[in-house]
Amino acid sequence: VADPNWSVASSHAYVSFAIDNPGLFSLMFRGERLNADNPSLRAARRNVFGVLEQFGSSSDLPEDRSRIGGMTAQWCLLHGYAVLAIDGRLARLMAIAPKGTDTMGLLDFALTYLAGANSQEPDGKPAGRRMIHKRM
Repeated sequence: VADPNWSVASSHAYVSFAIDNPGLFSLMFRGERLNADNPSLRAARRNVFGVLEQFGSSSDLPEDRSRIGGMTAQWCLLHGYAVLAIDGRLARLMAIAPKGTDTMGLLDFALTYLAGANSQEPDGKPAGRRMIHKRM
């Protein structure tokens, strides 16, 4: 099981990098502008995927689907949040957040929510899955 503090630190690093380097962050996800055969790029992509795998390994659920789901959810959350922050789209959420909340604090609320969605109910079923179905 991954260290939850490591996950928070990595999440903050991902979003901070994006906010501090919006042009480079955007370029990283524009495949048509990158040479996919470049050995340095290939190594960097493997390293990034290794970080993503750490998020998936923090799940107590052994199923491959749950692990992949955790990795996907974490990346979607971080990447989407970073894009929203870069584009200045978090203002309405910041306006209703507790006083003194900054961009990383708002991210922490989302990470805490996601961590709670991955917990289990007393009957052993994933709480997150049940919670998502109730809202739909």
